[in-house]
Amino acid sequence: LWPLVLLASALLFVVFKMVLHLVSLELWQQVPPRGSFAIQGLLVMSLVGALWLAWRRFDGAWFSARLERLPWRYLRWLFVALIVILIFSPNFPFDHDHYNDHLGPANDLLHGKRFLQDTHSTYGFLNTYFLVAVFKLVPISYQALSLILMVVSVAWHLGWYALLRRWFASEALAALAVLAMVVFFNIPLKNFDFAYGPPSHTPFHQLGVIVVAWLFWRVSREPMGSRRGEWWVLAAAAIGFFWFVDTGLYLLTATLAVFFFRDLTAAGSWPRRLATFLRRVLAVGGMIGAWGVAYSLVQ
Repeated sequence: LWPLVLLASALLFVVFKMVLHLVSLELWQQVPPRGSFAIQGLLVMSLVGALWLAWRRFDGAWFSARLERLPWRYLRWLFVALIVILIFSPNFPFDHDHYNDHLGPANDLLHGKRFLQDTHSTYGFLNTYFLVAVFKLVPISYQALSLILMVVSVAWHLGWYALLRRWFASEALAALAVLAMVVFFNIPLKNFDFAYGPPSHTPFHQLGVIVVAWLFWRVSREPMGSRRGEWWVLAAAAIGFFWFVDTGLYLLTATLAVFFFRDLTAAGSWPRRLATFLRRVLAVGGMIGAWGVAYSLVQ
């Protein structure tokens, strides 16, 4: 019962936050007033509402079936617009301290300095080269980086929506899942600007995750015995290591853990299954090492 109560509570919380965001311009603030208990109030209201639904023995299957019957052919475009409205902030909020960790090395590279020699990055270097490429087209500024983070955040959530639609074979479940992502993306405070403080709090930090997830979905669609998609997954996980080193390590660990379980449950003898997994580990290590060496030679 409790998992259903908590799920219903989360969904009600989504509704409350969307309504507040859409009707209250006060949500476009950097920091809420001192002593504000709005977020706690929303959580209590959500939990009370969920408990009431559980007490009334609300039929979740009935609710899900009705959602699936909605005209999603047209509603999906309204949903896309809703995601953009919920994530975009017209104030272009930023935090000088954390933004400098990204703008500093990008600015140095734009002025001819060499990466990892004359300048460095706290997080990684592919994301820095990405920003350099963007700032060759638009002027470098705090507001520009804030806009980049918003665009990436919108693309991230819509990318998950497109993926989950296919994976769940359900428009309604995909939409609910993405709305939950929007809420937890902004869970620290009632307002929606806080998420754009540190760039590492945004999907910009996690781009490798959705790329690997899409490739795993492609692997699930391949005929049994095909290995081509698996190597693409490993290559994407290796590249993710260079996007942001910290999340790249988590992504590598999670990806290899999935393959370990897959190889563990495959047909064949133990030595053969273990050898298959070890080849994957060596392949990822070889990719990272080769790309590191190649970059050093180019520099």
